[in-house]
Order: sequence, then structure tokens, then C-alpha cells
Amino acid sequence: MSWHATDVTVPAGLCLLAVLDGVFAGFRAAAGRNARIHRARYHRRASLRGLFASLVVLTLVAAWTLAALALSSRRGELYSQLRGGGVRMLAVYGPYAVLVLIALAGYVLLPFNAANFMMVLILGPFTLARPWITIAGGVSAAWSSRNTVVQTAAILAVAGMLCIEPVLHRCFYDRPV
Repeated sequence: MSWHATDVTVPAGLCLLAVLDGVFAGFRAAAGRNARIHRARYHRRASLRGLFASLVVLTLVAAWTLAALALSSRRGELYSQLRGGGVRMLAVYGPYAVLVLIALAGYVLLPFNAANFMMVLILGPFTLARPWITIAGGVSAAWSSRNTVVQTAAILAVAGMLCIEPVLHRCFYDRPV
């Protein structure tokens, strides 16, 4: 089996996007739940909870795929199919992530009015579209593969990532103030 750069970059790219999404999900779960003026520490803690939750999801998906690879008699073929599913997921998630990061950079770098415009124009609608984009990436990977390991990995990843925000919200922020 020959080594390709995508052998590492595809799973690494998916992990990076999952961790970033988890951090943002932790932030969103806590957003609007604290009336204090100085809440940087509160938001950092919420983001760390999201980070931890995304690592749990990644660990479960990795355990599934590594176990399937270890038990497979055709590891190279299975890994190639898993990588193909990951490429299809990145094709959906990549453009979305780039636009979100551009909006966040605009928020940090632009003057107040332009920064708020970036939030309203991009992050508001993109937050609403996030579950559908997450599902679209998983469907793209699962639908194009006839392999149940790839399909199951895609379903586990999508379900896990979509559960982070509501679980964090229920566990930490769904209390009367």
C-alpha cells in the first residue's frame, strides 16, 4: 500500500473542523445565558466544554473506524473508502468553514458597524444552516459509499456533532437564572 498525503490530511482536516465546531457549539449553548458585563471567563469555560464534547465525539468515531480497520481483512481498501467519504465531507464542510472564519476575522478586524454587519450577514444565517450543512456532509459521505463502515462512521460523526450543543445546553445552561 502506497502512502498519500490525503492519508493524514483528510482525517486531520475533519478533526480540526470538528474541534472548531465543538468550541463554537459550546459558546452557542451558553450564549445569552449570562447577564454579567464581563463574561470572558464564562465564554471560555463554555467553549472548553464544547471542545471536550467534540473530543468525546471524535474519540467514539475514531474507535469505531479503528476497530473496523483492525478487524478488516482488506484494510487498504477500507481506509481508501473511509478517506473518500472524508473527502466528500470536507467538500461540503470546507467552504462553510472558510466563510465562517472570514466572518469571525471580519468581526475582530473591522470597525464596529462593519463587524456587526458581518455577524448579521454571515454568522446569523450560517448558524441556522449549520445542522443542514452537517447533515449534507454526512449524507454525501454515506450515500456515495456502499460500505457500512463508512456509512456508520458518517452517521456517528454527524449525530455526535449535532448533539453537542443541545446536550451542553441541557446539562449546564438550562436552569432558571
